[in-house]
Order: sequence, then structure tokens, then C-alpha cells
Amino acid sequence: VARIFRGLKELRLNCWFDEVEMKGIIQERMCEGIDKSTTFLVHITKNYVEKVYKGNMQDNCKKEFLYCDQRKGGDCMIGVIMEPNFSKKDWEGPVLMSLADVSQPVVDFSDSSLWDEHNKESQDLFYAKIIELHNIIVEKVAFLKKRPSHSSVFHIQKGSETEVDVLSHFARLEAEKAARLKAAAEKAAAEKAAADAKAKAYEE
Repeated sequence: VARIFRGLKELRLNCWFDEVEMKGIIQERMCEGIDKSTTFLVHITKNYVEKVYKGNMQDNCKKEFLYCDQRKGGDCMIGVIMEPNFSKKDWEGPVLMSLADVSQPVVDFSDSSLWDEHNKESQDLFYAKIIELHNIIVEKVAFLKKRPSHSSVFHIQKGSETEVDVLSHFARLEAEKAARLKAAAEKAAAEKAAADAKAKAYEE
């Protein structure tokens, strides 16, 4: 979760993350974070779903989810799957109730190939997922801002940047990634051509 937080921060989204912001009275900080945010990322594991559904009412995960659902409703939520082989058909309780609608966006970060920070290919796959999540957040925020009754955890806070700034930054990062991928493809093609030429020369 912390790495996803850092990835979105690098895209200049203003995020609230409990490991960073949880100081002082915990319940007050959680409520403030949700109240000041436009959207709410639900990082979904089997353990999290069970906590929210069957856990003790003193559990902070349960409190946070239920408070967000009461204050803003499921429309503000974006599901982020963190556990392999744990799709919507396996969810239950309030998490399923709030995120079951097919229109509710879900991004899958559960593939282990995304998480090797020392592998360039893995880093590129992770970055692509962050871009996907970033795009969904921008679309969700734009949708929520059109709702007349909407008052504005990982949370994306209001007033962080204009949508134009965010989308411009997003486009620049996409262009940079495309350039890196093109360079890598050209290098691989050149290496293959050299290897083929060498093999042909050897055969002759």
C-alpha cells in the first residue's frame, strides 16, 4: 500500500495515507481524512473484507470503511485488489455491498510480478498499473464533482491540483514511458539482428 501511495504522490495527487497522517487522536484523524477527501481507495484482501464484515467494532479498518460509506457512499470508493485469486465473487459483507456494482472501478495489484523493485520489467508493470489507477481516480473525481449533493484510505483530497494540471502531468508521464519502451524495443531488435547475423556467419 505504501508503494502505491508513493506512486500516486509522484503523479502529484494529494493523498492521505494513515501511516503518514495518523497522529494524535486516531479516530479524529480518520474522520478528517475522509471528510476532506473526494475518493477513497479500498485495498482489498480476504483479511480486510472479513474485518469489515465480521470484525470487532473497535477495529480501525471497520470503523474507517463504515464511516466512509455512511458519509459519502459507495460511489466514492475505488477497489484495489491486493490478494491473488480474490475477485468480487469471493467478497462478502459491506465491501461487496458497496463495490459489487459493475460500474464500480476495481484495479488489480495482486500479481506478484508487479512487486520486484529491483527488476526493470517489474517496475514498468507496476508503473503501468499506477497510471491505470491514476486515470481511474481522475475520472472518478470528475464524476463526483458533478454531483450536486456531493460534499467534498488512502484518500485523494480536494483542491490538490486542477484537473488540467493533473491530466497534463499524466500525459507527459505517458509520453516518457512510451519513449522508454520504444528505446527498449529498438535495443532488443538490434541485439536480435546482431545475434542472427552472427549465427548466419557461423553457419557459412
